[in-house]
Amino acid sequence: MCTYLHGETSVRCVENALGITIPSNARLIRNLLMGAQFLHDHIVHFYHLSAQDWVDITSALKTDLPPRLRWQRASCRMPRQSIANSARFLMRCGGSSKLFTCPSVIPEHVRHSWYEGETALQPSSGVTAPQSTTLDTAGRYSWLKTPRYQGEPAEVGPLARIMVAYGLNHPEVKATLDGFLQATGLTLPEMYSTIGRIAAHGALLRSLHCLRRACH
Repeated sequence: MCTYLHGETSVRCVENALGITIPSNARLIRNLLMGAQFLHDHIVHFYHLSAQDWVDITSALKTDLPPRLRWQRASCRMPRQSIANSARFLMRCGGSSKLFTCPSVIPEHVRHSWYEGETALQPSSGVTAPQSTTLDTAGRYSWLKTPRYQGEPAEVGPLARIMVAYGLNHPEVKATLDGFLQATGLTLPEMYSTIGRIAAHGALLRSLHCLRRACH
C-alpha cells in the first residue's frame, strides 16, 4: 500500500547522510509524485480498506465496475512507474531535506508491544527483540512500536492535515469541513473518531479538487 512515500523517504535518508542538496526541479518532481500518492492513498484507504466495513460489497456486482477500476489503476500507475526513475534521478541530484529537526523528541515505546524491554528509545538506537505473549489489552497486545512526540501521542495523516488547515482558516478546507459537520450534526471534537478520519480523507480530496479547479 505504501508506494512512493517509502521510496522518497529512503532517498532522503541517503541525502541527509551524504549532505546533498537537490535542485528546484527535483523538488517539483517530488511534490508532483507526492500529490499523486495522496490521491492514490485516499482511494485505496476508503474503497479497499475501510468501505468493506460500511457498505454492501455484493452490491458492487450491480454497478459499472470498469470505469472505477480504470480510475484506481490510473491513480496508482503514476507513483509506481515513476518511483524507480525518480529515485535514481534524485540520487544523482541529491537533497538535504530534514526528516526530523530533533529526533530525540520522537522515541519509540514498546511497553505494550511484543518486544523485550520497556524503555523508549530513538529509532536509530532501538532494539527489536521479539517477546510474544498472549493478547492482553492492559499489557502487551501488538507487534507495532509506538512513536511519541515529546512523550505524547500525536495525530498524523489526513485528519491532522484537515484539522491544522481548519485551525488556520484555510477557505476550501473550512468550507468543506463545516458543510460535513452541518450535514451530520457532529461537532468539531467528534472528528477525532473513525467517521472523522474517513471524512478527513474525503475532505482532502474535495479540497484538492477545488484547488485544482481554481488553478485552471
